[in-house]
Amino acid sequence: MDEGRNVQVGVATLMLVRGQSRVLIFLLVTLAVCAAVFFSLFGASEATLRSAVRWTARLAFAVYVAALAAPAIRLRPREPDLRRALIAAFLVHLAAIAALFRAVPPYPGERLILFGGGGIAYALVALLGLVPQLPRWVVAVAYAYPGAIFTVGWLGRTARLSPLYAVPLVILGAAAYARIAWVRRVAKATAATSGSAATPGPGPAR
Repeated sequence: MDEGRNVQVGVATLMLVRGQSRVLIFLLVTLAVCAAVFFSLFGASEATLRSAVRWTARLAFAVYVAALAAPAIRLRPREPDLRRALIAAFLVHLAAIAALFRAVPPYPGERLILFGGGGIAYALVALLGLVPQLPRWVVAVAYAYPGAIFTVGWLGRTARLSPLYAVPLVILGAAAYARIAWVRRVAKATAATSGSAATPGPGPAR
């Protein structure tokens, strides 16, 4: 019995170490990419820097939508990988923002938006990607907050530039709807299973 328990503990420890090693490698590679993005933009024009910020934001948006809708489109096993990819996309976007702010110092309001509202979004995305088991309400908030930021951004571009920018809003709404529908299905299935377990079986026939 003791030997079997020791083997189980050893296997669990090995899996944990491997998981932590994968996360560490992921973080190192992500930081290397961010550094490459940051230094590659040295000397670039303001227009190029702002373009880099926009395109890295769009990359982050695409990964966010994929992670959000993953359970509803049969990608549930891949959601942890997509969450880590979301961290990478956000950090690459941050590297582009840092390069822009290095060349063009931000207004105090821009700095507040980045390190205030944006900082919360980065913290929540980090939670999603690095913490395996989170309470449902934390997952909901961690997805909803960046989603709100994306929504405000696309709404602003739709109003100022072109109605075509409403297309990402439709995609975001569809992903959010699919996620909510999946959460409700899981909740109903869990409640039905719990109810069946709590219902006593029929008594002995008389």
